[in-house]
Amino acid sequence: MLSDVAACHESVGERAFSIGAVASVASYGDVAEELFAELAEAVLIHAPHRMAKLVPVLPANVTLLAKIASDAIRADEREHALALYDRVLELPIPDEGEARTNYLRSLNNACIQAHAVKAYEAAARIADRAQLFAHENPYIYHAAACAYAAVGDLAKAFHQVKLANRARLRASREGRGRSRILGSLLEWPEFKALFRDWHARQEGN
Repeated sequence: MLSDVAACHESVGERAFSIGAVASVASYGDVAEELFAELAEAVLIHAPHRMAKLVPVLPANVTLLAKIASDAIRADEREHALALYDRVLELPIPDEGEARTNYLRSLNNACIQAHAVKAYEAAARIADRAQLFAHENPYIYHAAACAYAAVGDLAKAFHQVKLANRARLRASREGRGRSRILGSLLEWPEFKALFRDWHARQEGN
């Protein structure tokens, strides 16, 4: 029972598990995702050197993995965070239904989270995966554009902006605020022309 990370017991109480046992427990789905999030948080605080053993056996849930990755970045455990984002990219995309919708929403959120904690290369890799399905969740276009802009691929970022425009995403207060993340792309004449046309169409409706 976590003999090598005994400090974690205080944080997760009697529900604490040995990292070696997590895989078998997770395979039965008997433990709530909240418990895994608590366990990961405790390991990051008390025994971050054990994260390398925990990462591979966490449940294959995009929301959980992205959340723990964001926590790892904030704990200055970037290597573990990148390993978690790599696990996100390995997850299969559900074929249909609510599971697929939720997965794509979570993938979009993972891209945003990675960008927010300045894991820009990871955000761009997530964007590469997510933008293939952005026609099903057009918000991915903006997240991908921000990720590509952050790594300096302005041409790719602008392409995502054009796709978002074609999807007729309506500007919102949040969207306008986040658009500043696109940085120098905002000064491109092509970008300004694109949004002049967009606003003209909106005023004509």
